[in-house]
Amino acid sequence: MELKDLHEALGGLDAKYVEEALNYKRRRRRLLPAAAAACAALAIFAAWLLARPGRGEAAPSLPLLELGDGFSGMGYEGYLAYDISELVSANPWSPELGLETLPVFKSGVSRDAYGRPARGDEAKMRARLIETARRFGIQEDELDIVSDGESASAKARGISFSVDCQLTVWADFETPEPLPEGYSFTHRSSTYADCEAAAGYLLAEYGSLLGMDEPRADIYGGDYNIYGEQGYGIAFYDGGEGPVEDILGFNFSRAVFYCNDAGELSGIRFYNYDLSQKLGDYPIIGPGEALELLCGGRYITSSPCEFPGRDSVRRAELIYRTSEWDENYMPYYRFYAELPGTGNEAAEALGLLNYAAYYVPAVAEEYLDALPLWEGGFN
Repeated sequence: MELKDLHEALGGLDAKYVEEALNYKRRRRRLLPAAAAACAALAIFAAWLLARPGRGEAAPSLPLLELGDGFSGMGYEGYLAYDISELVSANPWSPELGLETLPVFKSGVSRDAYGRPARGDEAKMRARLIETARRFGIQEDELDIVSDGESASAKARGISFSVDCQLTVWADFETPEPLPEGYSFTHRSSTYADCEAAAGYLLAEYGSLLGMDEPRADIYGGDYNIYGEQGYGIAFYDGGEGPVEDILGFNFSRAVFYCNDAGELSGIRFYNYDLSQKLGDYPIIGPGEALELLCGGRYITSSPCEFPGRDSVRRAELIYRTSEWDENYMPYYRFYAELPGTGNEAAEALGLLNYAAYYVPAVAEEYLDALPLWEGGFN
């Protein structure tokens, strides 16, 4: 490193003292107080250089993260709406939080030699199924659990339970349960206000099944089908005492209610991901820096279309990607970009717009094995 570079790095310290520090061993003379300060500063600076992660090199206490193939087997993630404001959720993240770090977890799903998800933890799957059934008043001795390594299932009291390798439990009712008169919960005819009211009823009636300390409603969706029918879903997530806990609850501890075409409750999905393998709290970038990476082609997407450019971005939010193909549960920025067309004549005749999702890792680049790069197809 050149003397002038050190001079600049040390904030303009008088160059003669920097030179004194560099030549101390050769000159073997008594250091002046200011020269001693320069030597100490040089030692600190050198230690900082050695400890500072380089590009593609994580700090010693934080392992490098590999990006999983989270889009394998996944269809196109697109949304039809007349305006981006119609797409809603209760995502507790906002840029105003100013978060500097977020935790990353290793998925509990085992992999084969090609990195494909292979098996879950059978003991954990069984325990999760039993624990969920108990919320319904069903004891373990009533369950005849069948497992194949990738999932486990059982049936009791008219409820079919199944759990997958990510510990998500399906509880499907053999006889769907109608909601009381005055409540509406359907796929495509219930309004946002209808779903809010139905969520209040569902929480009062089924809240004890959720296993949550502080359940918070999430009325999500708002997109349309090609016939112009708008739909919403009803979910609850476990809130926390702070913003990070809220974000983790929203992404990892959820219960989603499902209805049939008649508006009857047909089942509940309990999402409780295994977060026992925490890799650490990783520095994250802001949405502005993520946008620059997006514009530079550093993203992943299930859209067959190349990102159409900065002016197409209509919204950004922070979420965790949690597919079984993601080896690590880590935060991403999800950008909604307006595409130039819908690809469907019926939708375009209605004036619907097409929004596609593009993902940029929120973890700082030096902690990633490599940033993704768009290559003209599904990534």
